[in-house]
Amino acid sequence: MRFDPRFLAALAIPAFALVAEDAHAAGGTAKLIQSESQEASGTWRVYVRIDLAKAPATPHVPMKFVFTKVAEYERTLVDGKTDPVETRTPLVNQSPTIESIDVGFADTATGTTYKNTKFDFQITRVRGYVAGEYKLSIRTSDGTEIAKDLSLTLKGKNEVVDRRAMNFSSDPKVKKVDDGVDAGAKAAAPTGPAAGGNGDVEAVGEAPPFIPDSARVETEEEHGKVKPNGSCGCDLATDTSYAPGLFAVIPFAMAAWRRSRRAKSSERKA
Repeated sequence: MRFDPRFLAALAIPAFALVAEDAHAAGGTAKLIQSESQEASGTWRVYVRIDLAKAPATPHVPMKFVFTKVAEYERTLVDGKTDPVETRTPLVNQSPTIESIDVGFADTATGTTYKNTKFDFQITRVRGYVAGEYKLSIRTSDGTEIAKDLSLTLKGKNEVVDRRAMNFSSDPKVKKVDDGVDAGAKAAAPTGPAAGGNGDVEAVGEAPPFIPDSARVETEEEHGKVKPNGSCGCDLATDTSYAPGLFAVIPFAMAAWRRSRRAKSSERKA
């Protein structure tokens, strides 16, 4: 069985009109009931009020909540401070995070609940949210914008970032950051072998001997003579340069000896 393309087009026109009418009906305004939200176990609850232009055709209207981060509350360890310092860091050109949520309107038949509709939902750190400041825009599924740039502040304590010159902490919860803010990013250490090598250390040239050749030359002391009569093996060197002076002293010593004998002989005669 073949379908006439004109018949299919005729069926599509009413369906398209119904979707367009539902999207138009979903137009309206929205605002935050609370501009601040306190973190609880890694989640934040967002409270919103929506006023539609007219009652929607369905009890639930799919909407997109677009969050764009504009500032982050950084907790930083810096030199000279023991505790982390909280700093507001402005951000630009951040990629938005989109949450698709079906907003319920209970009584669409009477047309009374599309005004002042209040509801809430949660966002989590698992989805990439952190303590900081966001701009929130709300759109219908067809892109109709009903709220733009609503200011929302998420309160809480972010992960500690270490920006000290030297890190003395062993706490795994402290993230070390070296992004050039303080001393600049460090060059990565080489992980492979040096260029032109295979990673092994090779010797170049010949190493000098452990015992130098000068140690093998015999000294004059090692040429000393050993006596053949089995003495201590020592040969005392004699210096003959003192001999002439020794013979010159002998006459004076003999004369003194004779005088001493004459003196003793005179004493015995007396």
